[in-house]
Formats: sequence, structure tokens, C-alpha cells
Amino acid sequence: MVGLALLLLVTLAEARPRDEAEDAARRARDRGPVASASEIPALAALLQKAQWEPTPELSGVFAAGALFEVTAMGHRSLATGCIAAPPQVHTYTSAELVTSLQAGVSIGGPLAFGGGAGASIVKKVKFGTPSQVSIPRLDLELTEACRVKLERMPKARIDQSYVVQEVLKAEISEQTCGKVDASGRFVGLGAAEAEYASACAQASLEPVAVGYRTVPLAELLGESAPAPNPVDRDALLGEALEACVNAEAATLLQRASAEAAALAPLLRNRSAYGRETGEEQVRRFVDRYANAEVACTNELGEGRMQVQVAEVAAMQAWLNGSASGSTSIYDSLTFGGDVAGQIGGLTATGGSSTWDAAVKRILVGAYDSSGDGLLDQLEEVDRVSCMVWSAIDVGIRSGGGTGLRVIYGFDPGFGWVGSALGVDASQRTAAQARIEACGISR
Repeated sequence: MVGLALLLLVTLAEARPRDEAEDAARRARDRGPVASASEIPALAALLQKAQWEPTPELSGVFAAGALFEVTAMGHRSLATGCIAAPPQVHTYTSAELVTSLQAGVSIGGPLAFGGGAGASIVKKVKFGTPSQVSIPRLDLELTEACRVKLERMPKARIDQSYVVQEVLKAEISEQTCGKVDASGRFVGLGAAEAEYASACAQASLEPVAVGYRTVPLAELLGESAPAPNPVDRDALLGEALEACVNAEAATLLQRASAEAAALAPLLRNRSAYGRETGEEQVRRFVDRYANAEVACTNELGEGRMQVQVAEVAAMQAWLNGSASGSTSIYDSLTFGGDVAGQIGGLTATGGSSTWDAAVKRILVGAYDSSGDGLLDQLEEVDRVSCMVWSAIDVGIRSGGGTGLRVIYGFDPGFGWVGSALGVDASQRTAAQARIEACGISR
């Protein structure tokens, strides 16, 4: 009996270590190898030397623009889609780091396989060609919807959170386990450690984050646009008011030119009925535009502008001539002396060489104060009324053209042909501004 008891004790004593080893191996299989860049001292040192921070784990979840919160359980994903700017992908070219990643890095010290035989095992990881995925710092702005949600979080949690700005990514091409012998060489595992070798083998089909650079979330939340000071605000309101008044004035000038052009048939009618009807319409025109004014209001106040409608003077002269029975005034304004009327009365095809020459002769005769045969001075171009520009544009379109601004190159990007109408190239910009202010479209 004594011998049997001793044999049982020895058997139990031998079985317990084997059971513990099997339990440890089973726990290691369940848990798997820890593949964190921060646990690879050689790699971590290389990353830090290149001013990268090792990622908490080798995972694709660490992406540029993603938000994370540091908790007692580790780095937890907080939000994605909070940065509207798309990340940019570039090939990473730091020779030392790239070479080391591709050659493989050995991990010194015991791995997290639960102790026992695994305590002397080291891991070697090889990576593919790395790429750098980043969002420029100035583009790293939180969306308004995300900002609203984050502002509801406690400040303590915000202070423990960050935004990933740049990521160094690479595929795990090979991950193996072995031992480092006395000479420092990495050698494979023997048959006794095959279970550990199988658990250690790993590769990734998709690139994983090896290192990253981050920006504190609190820093981004604090970068909301500051409210303009009162001086800046008043200046902005003043500029807006001026722009509004100018736009209203341009609209009024366009409307006046269109109405004046519509009155042309009545002004050409020599009958008593035509003259009577024309007088009534012209008076309404003069009353409406003689003292034209536009106004705009905003928080700063009200802005007003007197608008001088060039066609009013011509209409008033027509009224004076009609009332006195002066046919010279009437004929001059209606059948030849009025510049717009002369252009509108041309019989040549609009846009043809003959038409161009006739229009040039009319414009130069009316506005060339220097007598050099061209409108080459600002004051000469400024005297051309919206009615005249409109008459030219209508004439061109009647001939099948696309309009004054394009055909004659007054607008930028088109070849300059305005000289055919008597406008010198030096006044191209001034003429284009005047034409556009008159509301003449392309």
C-alpha cells in the first residue's frame, strides 16, 4: 500500500505541470499574439526617431480624420466622418524606416503567451512598402454637426480625446516567432514549440496603421471662427451696403435702356397720333428717371445713390422740340442725330464689315473729343450711354451674332475686335465695365 501511495503522488505531481502548461497554451491560442507597434522596441524607436508615435495596436481602425478617446480600456473609437476634407495618400520615402520595416523587426523579451515555454520566444514582423495618409493641418476642421455633438461631452473626456491627422500604413507581409540564440541570430522554433509558431504566424490583407500623428480634440474645438469686432463688422456691412446700391443702380440703368429702346418706334412716327402718343410716353419716362434714386438697407443703416440716366437728356430734348414744332430737333433726335437711333437705323447686316465701319463712324463722330479717330480716353468711353451700347448689341444679334461682349472681345478670354467699332484696346476694360453695368448679357 505504501508503494502504491508513493506512485500515485509522483503521478499527480508530474501531471500538474503538464495540465498547467496545456492551460497556458490554450489561453495563448484564445488570446493570440499581441501585435502592437509599441511592443516592438526596435520599431518604436525607429518611429519615434522619424517623429511618429507608435499606434496602440496594428489595426486599420486608426485612419486619418478619425477621433479616439483614451480610456481605462485603451484607445476607443469616438467618431468618424467629423472631418470633411479627404485624406491624401503619398508614398513614404524615409530610407531607414522603410528598410527596417521591409527587413523585419525582432521583438526582444517574452511574448504574451502566458509564460512557460513561451517566455523565451520572440516575434519577427516584416512589412510591405509603407504609405503616408494625411490631412493637411489647415484642412483639419470639424463639421458643424460633429461639433454640436462633441460640445455636449464633458470637458474631461474631450481632454482625453484626439484626432488622427497622419497615419503611416503598411501591410504585414510576414509575422513569425522564433528564438534568439547566443550569437544573437533569429532561429526558428523546434517541434516542441510548434504550437506557439502556429499561433504567432500572421499576415494582413489590408494595410494596418504602424505609426500616427495626432492633434488634441480640444485644440480643434477651440478653433471656431471668432466673431468680428464691431469695427470689422461695420466695415463688412458698409461694403455689403455699397455693393447692394451699385447692383440696384445697374438694374435701374438696364431697365431705363430697355424702355428707351421700346419707345424708338413711337419717336420715329411722324403722324399727329404718333407724336401725341410719343409725347405721353416720353413724359412718363422723363418723370420716372429724371431724378432716379436707388436705396438699400441693412443692420448698419440705409444707403442711397442718385442715378444719372443718360437717355433722359435725349428724351427731354425730343419733348422740347416736339412742343415747339421744331422739326430740326425732332428729326435730329429721331432720324439721325441721336447716336442710338443712327445705329438702330443702319440697314447693313449687324456684325458685317460694312456695319462695323458705319458704327465706328457714328461713335467716333459723337464721342471722339481728341479728334484722333478712336475712343482712346476714359472720358470718351464714359460718354457712351447704355442706350447706345444696347443698340450696338441688338444690331449684332439681329445679324446672327452672339452679342457685343463676345463677338468683339470686350469680355476677358476673347480676342479683341473692339477696334472695328472705334474703341481703342487701351479702353477695353473700361468699356467692358460700362457694358456690364448696363446689364447687357453675353
